[in-house]
Amino acid sequence: MLTAEYLSGKIINLLEDDNIESIKERKLFCPGCKGEVVLKNGNIKARHFAHKSLKNCEFYSENESQEHLQLKMDLYKWLNYDTYAQVEYYLPEIMQIADIMVELNIALEVQCSSLSLKRLSERTLSYKKIGCSVLWLLGKKLHLDKKVNKLNMNFLYFSMNCGFYYWELCNKQKCLVLKYLIHEDLKGNLIYKEKIFPFFKGNLLDILRFPYRKQKSEVIEGKKISDMELYISQNLRRKNGKWMEIAGLYYQKGLSLRDIKNYPVQYFPLGFNYYRWLINESDHSSFLQINRDLSHYYENFIKYYKLRDKSGRQLMYPPAFYGKM
Repeated sequence: MLTAEYLSGKIINLLEDDNIESIKERKLFCPGCKGEVVLKNGNIKARHFAHKSLKNCEFYSENESQEHLQLKMDLYKWLNYDTYAQVEYYLPEIMQIADIMVELNIALEVQCSSLSLKRLSERTLSYKKIGCSVLWLLGKKLHLDKKVNKLNMNFLYFSMNCGFYYWELCNKQKCLVLKYLIHEDLKGNLIYKEKIFPFFKGNLLDILRFPYRKQKSEVIEGKKISDMELYISQNLRRKNGKWMEIAGLYYQKGLSLRDIKNYPVQYFPLGFNYYRWLINESDHSSFLQINRDLSHYYENFIKYYKLRDKSGRQLMYPPAFYGKM
């Protein structure tokens, strides 16, 4: 943690106060649990405060990584070039501490380790309860890879200009990465575009608003998948849970997944289940960070590609494109 509280209630911020000797001489407390903390000023980990005992603290983890500390420091310094921000801002009404609070209504949460969906939901909904927006910026362990898991899904955001998007932080390369126009193929593999924003270059708040700015429409290409029948058969033989569940729905209607031979669409926005759609079993995923109803987007998307050439590549556009069809 980078902040602590004097007995008087005054908050001290290590990123703004360099008088280390003075800090060492005073009793210091956690702004959340009010437990006593001490200054750690070693050579391996960035200067920070640590609890004498975490027994009664629900706000901080003593296992806060160097990555998490450093990223909070960098983002705070970047923001404070031209924006009002506070690091480790305590919100007593929801008993939560935001990693960085921007202009008193935007919480930036730097998440570098896995957490339960229950905990993610609690933190997200608490911010919404007090009318505060929250942006989750993900460290290395939570970067998107070739496939998306349930935790990744609930860190996703959505805009009509960028589709599904995801913010990542790279401590080593010192940059913020936007992955956007995220789509998933029939095998569950991801494709997306990337924009890289180096730390301390440009206004960070403007960068975080990029997905909502008017811009030239972009496109992403998905290559044709030729072995879907074999892929499905292999997964059914292995009794893969996802594919067995879908096969069960087909069986109830007297159908078989193995009978599907033609795939007019092979790449989809996240949350849309093509196999369920084929048998009129609509099943759209829900997303913690996305409040809007995406049904029209999915409908316009599938309507557009049903009319396209079924033999070649598939080009995908931002959601705003399909809304004009």
